[in-house]
Amino acid sequence: MAYAILRCAKVKSLQRVAMIARHVHRLKPVANADPERARLNRKVIGSGDIVADVRQALPEKIRKNGVIAIEFVITASPEFFRPGNPDAYGEWDAERLLDFRRHT
Repeated sequence: MAYAILRCAKVKSLQRVAMIARHVHRLKPVANADPERARLNRKVIGSGDIVADVRQALPEKIRKNGVIAIEFVITASPEFFRPGNPDAYGEWDAERLLDFRRHT
């Protein structure tokens, strides 16, 4: 059975926003990720410069412990993308991927 996966996390500093941006855009090595597949990451809103987007949206004064952004990751379990063989890393059903992207 396939599952939807939604992860959200509070982000409390611009330094952390920059770290997330480097990770998402594969500007730093990620041990369990193929850098060639970074193109599959989908940006929902923003200009592409995540730090600048967050900085522009912030008020002038922020509480010392305030949350400045929320990071969301939306995906599905391997059973959704590879219904016949969920263990086949690096393979997926192209139609299911397109369907998933249309609905997210």
